[in-house]
Amino acid sequence: MCGMRSLVVVLAVCVASCSHPPPPQPPAVEHPVKTFGEIAGKWVTSDDLDWFYELTIRADGDFQLVIDRGKLGRCTTHATLVQAKPPSFELAVSLDECHRDRQPGTLVAVFPSFTGVGTVITRTLTLELTDAGQTSHHTFSPAPDQSVQ
Repeated sequence: MCGMRSLVVVLAVCVASCSHPPPPQPPAVEHPVKTFGEIAGKWVTSDDLDWFYELTIRADGDFQLVIDRGKLGRCTTHATLVQAKPPSFELAVSLDECHRDRQPGTLVAVFPSFTGVGTVITRTLTLELTDAGQTSHHTFSPAPDQSVQ
């Protein structure tokens, strides 16, 4: 009887030590952005300067980027879709408080990475925004309040 218990204990230890943790989730699949409707909503991110970015995109082509720059205050860039050549979208600027010396013209928004299709656990949207030859890169996550569509 004692030998049987020892055998059971040894087998239990072997089984426990030989088990492996479950494999990690596969990375989210990136999809090309074809329309503003696919990415409509509120998106947020921050950067190494502790600036907070809130991007609101509407399916009708409305684009608004609000940047909270800490002690420098908030600024807003508001634009509307002029032309779509996915994944690149040309935007006409109606308000730009973020650039004092802004020249008339358009912004180009490129979305090289979007993982928000289907039941993805972690949704992200990468934005490359080009204005007067300067490009900024940010990766956004959905805002907790998704009331905009």
